[in-house]
Amino acid sequence: MRSPNTSTIILESQETIPLQEPQTQDSNSSNALTQTQFILAYTGLLSAVFLHSLDGTILSPAFSLILSDLGKETLLPWLGVYMLTSAAFGIMYGKVSMLVSKKHVFLVALTLFLSGSLVCAVAPSMEVLVVGRAVAGIGGGGFLPLSYIAISEMTAAESRAKYNAILGAVMGIGSILGPLLGGLVSQYLKWRWCFYINFPLGLIAFVFIATSLNLPSVEKPDPRNLDILGAITLLMTLMCFNIPILLGGTTWSWNSPQVISLFVLSVIGAVVFLWIEFYYARDPMLPPAIFKERWITATAGISFCFGAALSSYLFYFALLLEFIFGYSAVKTGGINVVTCTCYILFTIISGAIISKGGHYISFFIISPILWIISTVWVATFTEATDMAQLIISLVILGIAAGLISTTRVTAMQLQVAKEFIPITQGIASCSFTVGANVAISITGTILNNVLVSKTDGVAELHTAIDMLQQNGIEVTVSQYITLAKVLEAQLSSSGNSTAVQVALTQLKRGFNDAFKYAYLSHLVYLAGILLLVPVIWPKKSKQAVMA
Repeated sequence: MRSPNTSTIILESQETIPLQEPQTQDSNSSNALTQTQFILAYTGLLSAVFLHSLDGTILSPAFSLILSDLGKETLLPWLGVYMLTSAAFGIMYGKVSMLVSKKHVFLVALTLFLSGSLVCAVAPSMEVLVVGRAVAGIGGGGFLPLSYIAISEMTAAESRAKYNAILGAVMGIGSILGPLLGGLVSQYLKWRWCFYINFPLGLIAFVFIATSLNLPSVEKPDPRNLDILGAITLLMTLMCFNIPILLGGTTWSWNSPQVISLFVLSVIGAVVFLWIEFYYARDPMLPPAIFKERWITATAGISFCFGAALSSYLFYFALLLEFIFGYSAVKTGGINVVTCTCYILFTIISGAIISKGGHYISFFIISPILWIISTVWVATFTEATDMAQLIISLVILGIAAGLISTTRVTAMQLQVAKEFIPITQGIASCSFTVGANVAISITGTILNNVLVSKTDGVAELHTAIDMLQQNGIEVTVSQYITLAKVLEAQLSSSGNSTAVQVALTQLKRGFNDAFKYAYLSHLVYLAGILLLVPVIWPKKSKQAVMA
């Protein structure tokens, strides 16, 4: 017999899912959150996630200033180590949160993030800056999975979607506004302020979480059961996979011994890790039972594809605006506000729809279809494209990204057994970041290869490059950003040099042609989301009853 406060929602699920009372209203629980505690804790989570997403994109407009200050251009790709370490530690945070206090784990993550940010802010050399980025990534990699895990325990199932939606909207704001804020900081302050600005919000997050994130305590684990060997193997495997993704095609060629060796080691590591989890570990990081859950594997796949498409768009669409249209980083960031606005609006709308009736499947179909339309359209853009087309394409993309951003997380939380939510959230966050790293690297490789091919035999451009090299400026077509800046500087100093102008035009035309092929590679990831829809398709509708 139902109790008087029973509520019912309809979920597109194969199973009946019990709903939990919001802990903010559970007066009988010693771990209950008061309304004030809930607001403060949730604000702390939002602040941390904003900082993590901001830190992933804010630095790109400052690269030239960093190089002029610290030098060592060969180490520039290593600044992406933030995303590398974030991906490697994402799953670990999910598992650790099941073993020790989530509050304490979050505070450790915040401490690492802020410590790494401080190292970056005062870095006297490029080597120290890279180390600081790595440490910050280890901490920042825990913010997103730990926040979603905390929300799943702070809220009831029927209200969880809206809180996840707001969190996803904040994540999008940070990622999309990062280049704009980075451009403003670089233009009016110093690049070091890209890291100093983390401290006010970071300290607020630390205080709010320390004082208010009071979640149910976890059973103290038996040290003998800790899967330390599995954790080390997983960490090394992810590092071996992500390092060549980060450096391949730039510092190392794709067929270099370093890249091949690390990829081989990552495959061996994956096999060893699975053996440990299935046959050796007493309490494995990835319990074998999760591999039987269709929603867990599907969530990992969808998160990988979503991270790939979103991050690659953020990087390469901005590059198109700056390189072909001649927009500054600030103006590019201002245009991306269109995407950000639509993203926020439709993230909240999708969350409200899921909260009201549990419907989610349509979003996994509509989103990639809209995204495909935007991608194909953007691939046709040239210098002659007007602002109206830019804006409309970004509106479509913002809607598409907003519909799926937190839907994948909320739907997973409603479908997966409660004990699997922390580790599944870690898998989803890790998959998102790995997808971002893979897509940015692959898209860049396609862009470089096609650009070299398109400009091969273009006489004026190669004549200009030969002259630069004779004057001691070692630059190639693959270094198109540096090459364009050198040619523009020569054009400014020489007044009106027809040969230099022709070479610059040829370079930009080649880039525009190469961009088309590179940007269309995103269709693979969007098709991947559509192919996973049958895996998550609801078998039948059942009522989820809260006892």
